[in-house]
Amino acid sequence: MAISITSRVRNAMVGLTLGLCLLFAALIFLLVYVIEDQVFVNQVKVEQAMFEQIIEDADPQEIRDWQPFNRNIQRIDSLDNLPNSLPAMALSSLAERRGVHEYFDDDNAMFIASLMLPNNAGRVYLVYDVKGLLVVRNTKRTLFFLIGGLTLIIALVAILLARQLTKSTLAPVSRLSHALQNNDLDHVVIELANEFSEDEIGVLAHELAQALEQVRKSAEREYQFNRGVSHELRSPIQVAQSAAELLHLIAGDADTQLSKPIARLQRSVVEMNEIAEAFLWLASDRVVEQSEMASTAALQKMLIAVQSGFHTHEIVVNTTPLAPHYYPLPSTVLSVVLRSLIRNAVVHGEPPTIVVDMHADRITVSNSINPAARENKGFGIGLSIVQRICDRFDCELNTQLQGDKRYCSSVVFNSNLS
Repeated sequence: MAISITSRVRNAMVGLTLGLCLLFAALIFLLVYVIEDQVFVNQVKVEQAMFEQIIEDADPQEIRDWQPFNRNIQRIDSLDNLPNSLPAMALSSLAERRGVHEYFDDDNAMFIASLMLPNNAGRVYLVYDVKGLLVVRNTKRTLFFLIGGLTLIIALVAILLARQLTKSTLAPVSRLSHALQNNDLDHVVIELANEFSEDEIGVLAHELAQALEQVRKSAEREYQFNRGVSHELRSPIQVAQSAAELLHLIAGDADTQLSKPIARLQRSVVEMNEIAEAFLWLASDRVVEQSEMASTAALQKMLIAVQSGFHTHEIVVNTTPLAPHYYPLPSTVLSVVLRSLIRNAVVHGEPPTIVVDMHADRITVSNSINPAARENKGFGIGLSIVQRICDRFDCELNTQLQGDKRYCSSVVFNSNLS
């Protein structure tokens, strides 16, 4: 299912908002942990700096008597006197490296500063037991729910703001799309072009307005042409048809010298009339009525008339439907299609037989083909007209060379009424 540009932008904004809120919550939670630990580390470093200042003064008595000002920090002069809860790895690290070390487990929470006495006389350890002073770790569940609740509230507010901003920002696009869907184009397009003349929406609306104006002018020209072309095309054809009928009446059945030319003229007039009507159908979007559809009986009569014009070829008609069948094309238009396919078969094929198979869902014209025709890439304007007619009436034209060296042209009907 297609997603509108407004939905895509809104979903992107909402996704970005949720991602930033989750990242913000994680950073806040991590920052609280880091700040709490840094507070205790800074307190230990203050005591460490004061002790190192005394060591620089090189007064042994003051070094022996010095105690931390923070009563929660304990001075220990031997590694063996450190709490038994410290693991061996932590004791080894304290003995080897100076600085502030931290140690946490389920029962202990302490920061330990390892200090070197002058002249490598040993080490002094400042142990800061903060188990009872912890806030974040002791109340991490409460803190987690608090930060999570605040994050959820911020996310909801941000989602509402994102949706509102998306709606207001893309309002011109929505108005333009709504106008296109409801065919209310002129007023909205011109208004958008004037309102947003400096940005992309204004450019798009301006170009659309120009395209609509061109389409309107083209449609007007087509309407003016179609309004007069029917009379202009049919009038000469009607004159020719009346003249042929008059010649037939004057000559009579006894005049064999004029009978064939008159019959040929009458067939040509009928073909001209059908071609003119086919082009009028191509120029319009009118729906084919049931009474206008081509029947198998009418097509068979047309094929008999076509046969009389080709003496070197035999047209074999195979009708699959037993009952009368109607194809979803006007009778005159389908006659033009079949006549064009048969004429192509006569011009490019080999005599003597052309087979026309009429099925419920397709009509097929097949014939033998000579080597020269196999090299041709096209079959002239007749096939081009047939393709346009098939596109107009939602049909499909298929042409292929079969394995028995016969060329097959099929008109497949996507919808049938019988």
